[in-house]
Amino acid sequence: MLRKMKIFLLTGAVMAQSLVGLGGVNTAHAAGNGLFGLIGFATMNGGTTGGAGGKEVTVKSATEMSDLLNQRKKDDDTSPLIIKVASKLTGTGAIGVKEVSNVSIIGVGSSGELEGVGLNIVKASNIIVQNLKIHHTLAPTDCIGIEDSKNVWIDHCELYNMIGDCNGDGKVDEKGDISGGDVDWYDGLLDCKKDSAYITVSWNYFHDSFKTSLVGSSDSDNYDRKMTYHHNVFKNLKERLPSYRFGTGHIFSNYYADVLNSAVNSRMGAKLKVESNYFERVGSGAVNEESGLAAGPIGSYNSDSIGYYDVKDNTYVNCKGNQPTTSTCSYSPPYEYTGYLTPASQVKELVTQYAGVGKLDGSNPTNPTDPTDPQDPGQTIKCGDINGDGNIDTIDFATLKIYLLGQSVTIKTEASDLDNDKAVTILDLAVLKKYLLGQVTTLPVNNGTTDPGGNTNPTEGDITIEPTGSMTLQQAVDSIKPGKTIYLKSGTYSFSKTVTIAEGNNGNMGSMKNIAVLGNEKAVLDFSGMVFNSSNRGVILAGNYWNIKGIKIQKAGDNGMLLAGNNNIIEDCEFYANSDSGLQISRFNSNYNTIAQWPSNNTIRNCYSHSNYDPDNGEDADGFAAKLTCGQGNKFIGCISKYNVDDGWDLYTKDDTGPIGSVYFENCEASYNGKTENGSSTSDSDGNGFKLGGSSISVDHKLVNCKAFNNKKHGFTWNSNPGILTLIGCQASGNGGNDFEKVANQ
Repeated sequence: MLRKMKIFLLTGAVMAQSLVGLGGVNTAHAAGNGLFGLIGFATMNGGTTGGAGGKEVTVKSATEMSDLLNQRKKDDDTSPLIIKVASKLTGTGAIGVKEVSNVSIIGVGSSGELEGVGLNIVKASNIIVQNLKIHHTLAPTDCIGIEDSKNVWIDHCELYNMIGDCNGDGKVDEKGDISGGDVDWYDGLLDCKKDSAYITVSWNYFHDSFKTSLVGSSDSDNYDRKMTYHHNVFKNLKERLPSYRFGTGHIFSNYYADVLNSAVNSRMGAKLKVESNYFERVGSGAVNEESGLAAGPIGSYNSDSIGYYDVKDNTYVNCKGNQPTTSTCSYSPPYEYTGYLTPASQVKELVTQYAGVGKLDGSNPTNPTDPTDPQDPGQTIKCGDINGDGNIDTIDFATLKIYLLGQSVTIKTEASDLDNDKAVTILDLAVLKKYLLGQVTTLPVNNGTTDPGGNTNPTEGDITIEPTGSMTLQQAVDSIKPGKTIYLKSGTYSFSKTVTIAEGNNGNMGSMKNIAVLGNEKAVLDFSGMVFNSSNRGVILAGNYWNIKGIKIQKAGDNGMLLAGNNNIIEDCEFYANSDSGLQISRFNSNYNTIAQWPSNNTIRNCYSHSNYDPDNGEDADGFAAKLTCGQGNKFIGCISKYNVDDGWDLYTKDDTGPIGSVYFENCEASYNGKTENGSSTSDSDGNGFKLGGSSISVDHKLVNCKAFNNKKHGFTWNSNPGILTLIGCQASGNGGNDFEKVANQ
């Protein structure tokens, strides 16, 4: 079993001590140096930590937040404070973050929102605003305004107003400077003026606004501002992305799309480093009278004195106007950032996936409608290719970082042990960073081969088997000791009988029994010798504390795996073409009649179940099932259920057995269920994505960032379960019934 070092978020920032030792980074650390940690100007001048470690207060209204901050100013209170927003707060005008310090304002999950009311940060210092949706703030209020403030970090927010007929008079006037006109109906999304400096703006989603980000309120606002913009999405905007007067700035690895006029505008002597950005459909091409440049991705417009730019490695796609490849100045930001610079060719994919609210932990609630199939486990594994796309790049760095944060993204664990220490930890992230910086040239660093079971070579007490060997898998299962591993060499293992891990055949809490493939090989447990019969499961796991990893189970006469024990981990496994559910959590012993006797506290992680089909009526073969006699504390993390004849997940209950235990889902996906990959289906098959109950029996379940696309029936359905069904950040589309059938998505 892999050991993981988790990096816990504090006010959304990665703790610096968890990342000590990352190669190539020598700058001051404010809140960590992970891909989603703080970098740029806000790391300087003492750093930016906000309210880290301080008291946490959840506010329920804009007035409550305003009163809290006003009282803090009055009391001259500088102790760290974290203000949490867990719902939509409405109002008008701005909440004053004025003459205060050491404050974080953070949205909870995807629920933190300010509608009609903005934040005005004035004469403040050490402020973090994170994971908030702020929108439709009437002029003169900005969504976020910064004035005379130092050390501010704006991160993972979504800021927007409107482009079009803002004032509702039936026509659109885009000229601006018209009282009550459309351009001036709302104000900026993020404006900064006067003596403000040491500011980082990262991983935000800016969209739908005439005015975006003005740095310097006028040509006389002459201060040495210092700001970093990186990994933001700027989409469907008119201009000011940013419009930057005086001072110095750094703009890198941002994605710009559908910008009506100009994007980066350097004015009044400002010097900007603009690199590795991706511009798509940006610019009007209109020639500016002051500078003579045509409005486009990068230039100097609308001031008597021009500004300057140092450009490098930007990409322009279907743009108009000024698209410079040569610089008008030379400027080097005074901090180290090369390890965080995403090549322009990768910016669009990475930034659109992870910018905005609800993604502090790297989750992605905006996946495409047709999800990509997992990589075939039989493909060659390249050490360092964490996401299995064939390349070793910054997307792999982001993916591994997210995994270490404790989030359940699908990774190739065989490719992730980059230092060959028999675990995937923060040290592997450090090795990958060194590789991307060119400080090491081969992976893994000692040129060994990785082994998902935890050892390059099996040690004493481990058992290695092969398809034609003298020892069978059943014999190995019956004889393996706690803390030891059964290694499967590459090949197809053919069975006509069930492999049973019997009740009482247990590992221990700190010393599990393990089954894993050897090194980078592929092992398939093939049960096609079985006939269709409810007793013909492929694998029955009735023992406790087992970790089964990286194997494929296919063509069983019933379930691919019946999981009937406790405290087991099933990870990176594939369940294919079985005659009932690919994996089902239910009792094996029919005499176990209470929930305390049923399988509990099992974790199914990063598994893929597809094309399971029961030939009698097509009403039983789900991708995954936790139904009828499933105990408490079971979890599905990062799993995909696709093209199964019945449901993606089935949590059915019936009167004979009563309620099951609560099940937790995170980052799971159910797509195209109700038929198999070859189109086989029946009229009796349900074809729901997530079926969350049955028989009007009350059971609480929780689903976080799960998706249901293009299923035969409903995406998520209560199926008559009157219990509390909590859905947070879930998505559904293209389903034949309702996307959310009597369930509410938060």
